Amino acid sequence: MTNLPTIELEDDQDRDYMVLCYEGQRLDLEEFIYQPQNLYQLTHQATKEKKLFWVVGYEMPSVEIVKDDVQINLLLRAVKNSRGKLMASSELTVYDFPACLDDVLSPDDWAIAVLNDKVIFPRVEKKPTLLTIHKNDKPITKPPIDLSRTSLGQLTKPVPVQTPDVIPVMEERSQPEVNVFWVRRDDAQRVARILLKWVEISAQNPSEHLRWSIETLSSTGFNVMRKQETIFSFDVTTRQIISPLNLKQIKEEIKSMTTEALKTHPESLDSHELARHLFLRSVSFTEASFSGFWMHMLSLKKEGNDLKSNPTIRRTRRIPKF
Repeated sequence: MTNLPTIELEDDQDRDYMVLCYEGQRLDLEEFIYQPQNLYQLTHQATKEKKLFWVVGYEMPSVEIVKDDVQINLLLRAVKNSRGKLMASSELTVYDFPACLDDVLSPDDWAIAVLNDKVIFPRVEKKPTLLTIHKNDKPITKPPIDLSRTSLGQLTKPVPVQTPDVIPVMEERSQPEVNVFWVRRDDAQRVARILLKWVEISAQNPSEHLRWSIETLSSTGFNVMRKQETIFSFDVTTRQIISPLNLKQIKEEIKSMTTEALKTHPESLDSHELARHLFLRSVSFTEASFSGFWMHMLSLKKEGNDLKSNPTIRRTRRIPKF
């Protein structure tokens, strides 16, 4: 009896990578970024173009599998807003995977967000035969990734991926713009300490409008707030700095906070020198680059979003296991 092809997830440095188990072979694919049964919004880093799609799943291609360039089919349904309702297309869009990660669905070109909005699906007579995805004979039980390429969490037993016919629709809600910067793994702890130090500097500012505070999100993550508004957030585990503000707004926040701190902290204190350092760095940065700004402010040597300079984002093939 021939075993049906499946996809197994292998953990590698807190990320799950896909391995196609096919005819007794184990062929490496890529990181498990686009998960079945999820609605994704992609925002282009440069043009801010947006696109919505629902991930149906993965299937075997009709052509022969080539060992040194393994490609399977990634099946999507484009999603459009029709009078306040999100409608999935009746047509399937098929991409070669993982080739599409270096092209039309590249996480280096697009900011990736998982949305919770409900989608209406068309009724289709024939559904594709999807590959089962499992790890250690356990199904995925933790929430899907959000805004980046993170680990999946605990898994319990294999479950075939199936597309629902219809899901009730919720009222459309606008999705806030977010800017994301990935920090290298070996910089994460240091970046967290630096950001907390910035908040400490602002603590003595007499004006509440110019005083920052911390909102703890988890044991590894926190929001940096001014009054009740988030300036940015950071999580050591996901290694992401995320902000609803654009570059100009963040620069202005730092400039205003440090200007007030310079008036409050005596020149003899280290905190005064640090406030001066932050002020000068923020006003001296003239590029239109969100990631470049954080590199500049945090004195990072390599850009977190740059594939070639960031070893934590893998795009090279691992040695196949045959």
